[in-house]
Amino acid sequence: MNTMITEELKKVTKPIHDKLDESEFFAVLKEGKLPIESYINYLQVMAGIHAAFEKEVCDSNHPELQSVWKDSMSKLPPLLVDLESLHATEIEDIPKAIDAMLDTIKFIRLCSAENPLYLLGVMYVLEGSTLGGAILKELVLKNFNFQYDSGVLFLGHYKKQKLQNWEEFKARVNSLNLNQIEHSAILETAIDFFHKIQSIFQHLYPISKTIPFYNVTTLNPEAGRHKIPDDKLEIQAAIKAGARTWEQFPYYAWRYGLRGKQFTRSDSAWLVTLCDLDEKLIVDQIHWLGRILASRGMPQVLLSTHLENLVEELNNVHSDKKDRYHKLLTASNKLNATLNHSIEKSIREKIILEFEISIGEEWNHRLKNMGEIIVSAIVDEKLGIKNALSSVETWATDENRFPQIWIHSVRQLIFAAKKVLMSSNVNL
Repeated sequence: MNTMITEELKKVTKPIHDKLDESEFFAVLKEGKLPIESYINYLQVMAGIHAAFEKEVCDSNHPELQSVWKDSMSKLPPLLVDLESLHATEIEDIPKAIDAMLDTIKFIRLCSAENPLYLLGVMYVLEGSTLGGAILKELVLKNFNFQYDSGVLFLGHYKKQKLQNWEEFKARVNSLNLNQIEHSAILETAIDFFHKIQSIFQHLYPISKTIPFYNVTTLNPEAGRHKIPDDKLEIQAAIKAGARTWEQFPYYAWRYGLRGKQFTRSDSAWLVTLCDLDEKLIVDQIHWLGRILASRGMPQVLLSTHLENLVEELNNVHSDKKDRYHKLLTASNKLNATLNHSIEKSIREKIILEFEISIGEEWNHRLKNMGEIIVSAIVDEKLGIKNALSSVETWATDENRFPQIWIHSVRQLIFAAKKVLMSSNVNL
């Protein structure tokens, strides 16, 4: 069809857009009286929606959809930065807004399953929302007295190129050769999606008097719907344990960045829920998780250490539940026992010390405890975990990332650890 579909999209969504602009959320924001809970939950639901939408787009192999999408359109990264800078995990969810977000995510996935091209309706609404970002950004900065761009990177997306990006986006959409069914479905998708966004804003303000809770998307917008504790103190302990583990192993931040931190939080909270199981089942679950993570560049020593931190933090908030949490420590001890059985602790410490001397003080500070990670990866490989070593070694010997002295030292450590394993002839 030759019709300019973006003009039709503008026409059919305008009544909903106008009504949304008149919502109480924006009225109170203009008055400078919007609660911080409403704004952070707004960022939270937008992060959840963008995470689901961007995943569906990137996972699709639809040529027309891919011709419109550009990596620069991804808004999940600035949303995650905003949430981190505002310490969003300290703010409880607005239950009805989160429920509306989850319903919207379901809608996105159903659209994608029917025909990924229909996601252009969602894309139009999300891209169009950036046009008012500059005005909204100034209102938010004034409302909350934020400093500089703290908490408003998402609203400032595209910066001064908003209009240019919008025109280029419309041109790509209008260049598509759509049939009547596709054309109509995209219009309908945009209308339905806009209605769902409208519903979210109705719940963001005024805030309903309901029982506050944490949803897993508060900890990680990309986590889906897996279980986390109902106990707020346990969630806070899980978050604190994750922070401690990241401090012990800067490798996490170097390799996985902010998205990795979000997954650490949600996974850490999920681990607490395992305490409801029998000890044997917990050990089995941890064994399964340890092998999965090890194959993705996170050797089992990281999980073992994190479990130790988690149990300690849980005991700090609920000293009367130590027996319940001890089951996690049993699983951690089993992981440690395998490592100690493979390479005697004193020998492991000796070859790691040689590595640390070789790389020097500066790199020991930047990536402390990296020797433990490398040795654990070698043991994991010996245990038959596919890609356990290669997933770490490839990253740690990247010439674009590290100097030659580091790379040489990593390879020497791998050689030394493998030699010890061969000479010990341990049956794993």
